[in-house]
Amino acid sequence: MHLRFLGGGQQHIRLDELGSILRHPYLMAFYLAITLVNLAIAAPLNAVSARGTALNLLMPLVCLGMIAGILVLVGSLNLLARLHRGHGPVRIHLSAPLFVSIFAGQATIALSQQAFLGLPFPPLWLVVLAVLLYQAIGEAFLAVLDRKMAARILADVRALHASGTPPEPEPTALVAGTTHVPHAALLRLGAQGNYVKVTTDSGETLVTGPLSTLVAQLPEDLGALVHRSDWVATRAVASVSREGRSTSLTLTDGETVRVASSREAAIRDWLSLFPSERTRRKSTR
Repeated sequence: MHLRFLGGGQQHIRLDELGSILRHPYLMAFYLAITLVNLAIAAPLNAVSARGTALNLLMPLVCLGMIAGILVLVGSLNLLARLHRGHGPVRIHLSAPLFVSIFAGQATIALSQQAFLGLPFPPLWLVVLAVLLYQAIGEAFLAVLDRKMAARILADVRALHASGTPPEPEPTALVAGTTHVPHAALLRLGAQGNYVKVTTDSGETLVTGPLSTLVAQLPEDLGALVHRSDWVATRAVASVSREGRSTSLTLTDGETVRVASSREAAIRDWLSLFPSERTRRKSTR
């Protein structure tokens, strides 16, 4: 999403980065500062109404209002992003979500003071005045954030995401429909029409193809595609036989698999791993 600021600046962020950005130390310091400002303004006003009683509850109620405002800000940004139906990232002017979140925070404080402290709901003009004051403070902070801190915050968040995302584990089994065959058990894959014959240490089974889809799942060092119809596991090869321009593999189970001439160059290094036997073609008279 593209976030636009009142001063004309803009920042591009991903939706999944929003939570980390709002938890950044720079933003946490701002929350603390605005909470203290809110408390400094609210305490003298409420001291008169409460006649000095139960003011020890004022701090947690102000914090509750701050939390409500942040949740409304996050929710409104998520809602706008998910309602976006056009092409490209959604463009959001931060002034509108900021105003809504401040209003929600002030309303939460006023309602909780009424519920827990027995204070009357403040006049509407006072609520509007407080919202406008905090809107001005918020816009000033966003301007400083855009010019001075945005690059650092985004760099910190993206570095954290990059280091905190564990790599996906390497698959350890060949998956064909409902059939799972451990890589360590594979000996050979052979195309048979629309099916593939899978040969393992424990026997043979037919699974749905095509062969290329199954081979794409396998680690490169597990074996090689020696023919468009045959993949052979490295551990299944006993030796390589060459007769003229023809190359074939002798497998540990005694089977012989021909290597396609079009594949020899691509798997030359792999073929060099095995003992080589060169035979002469028998002449006929």
